Amino acid sequence: MALEHLLNRIKLKEGAALPEKDDWLIENRRHAQEMMKTGTWTYVVGSDTVYFSDEYYRILETIPEQHQKKADSYFQFVCPDDREKLITSREAALKGSDQELEYRMITAKGNIKYVREKTRTLLDDAGQPQKIIGALQDITSEKIIENSLIELGENLNLGQKVRALAAGNTMRLKTKFSGRMKSIGSMI
Repeated sequence: MALEHLLNRIKLKEGAALPEKDDWLIENRRHAQEMMKTGTWTYVVGSDTVYFSDEYYRILETIPEQHQKKADSYFQFVCPDDREKLITSREAALKGSDQELEYRMITAKGNIKYVREKTRTLLDDAGQPQKIIGALQDITSEKIIENSLIELGENLNLGQKVRALAAGNTMRLKTKFSGRMKSIGSMI
């Protein structure tokens, strides 16, 4: 009976349709990128083409049909104040240096997002840059919390200064009042 049960389980497993390895790896990658709010891209050095993941487009609030796959098309989303930082990083990556930086973007829908980008330059056998791969993570929520904590700290410092100022004024008033009361007491 136990042997028959075991054979039936083996037959069920053999007949079960398991997804191809590549299919489930792709699904897992998509799910992980969505969960971590991280899109990826690959740039082939010397070409003008960049390959972007689905989550990359979600971060930029756009779709592939509205976004060119050209290397420079990305700069349209970078906040003007942060473009120079990104250009410098890109030049260093083209020389073979891995990069990590944070900057702001303006999405296709006009929303400002903070992102962290980490790139790696892949070299060919001769040591020349062949590809640059990158991961772009939406860190807007983290930055909002960070900026709120900074503002809270500044407000607490200001409150402490006001309190100290008020305490100092109270002491001066007490001293003045005490001196006047002595004067009045000696007159009586």
